[in-house]
Amino acid sequence: MVLYQSLAYFAAATTTATNIALIISLVPLISLILSIPILGQRISRLTLIGTLISFTGLVLMLSWGNPAQLFSHGINQGDSFLLMAAVSYAL
Repeated sequence: MVLYQSLAYFAAATTTATNIALIISLVPLISLILSIPILGQRISRLTLIGTLISFTGLVLMLSWGNPAQLFSHGINQGDSFLLMAAVSYAL
C-alpha cells in the first residue's frame, strides 16, 4: 500500500486528473488478470465481460464519448508511474 500511495502521489504531480481516473480504474482488471497466474484462479466469461463493460463505460464517460481524445495529450512519465502504482495496488 505504501508503494501505491508513493507512486500515485508522485504521478499526480506530472499527469492529468483524467489519466489518473482512467489508469486507477484499471485496478480491478489488473487484479483479475494477475489472479490467473498467481492464484491459479479461473475467470468466468461473465466476470471478464462485466469488467470490460465497466471499463468501457468509464472510458466513454471520461472522454465525453470520444476515446481518441484521451490520447491527444500523449503519454507522459506520470502515466507510467501511475500504471506501476495500479499494479502494486492490485497485488
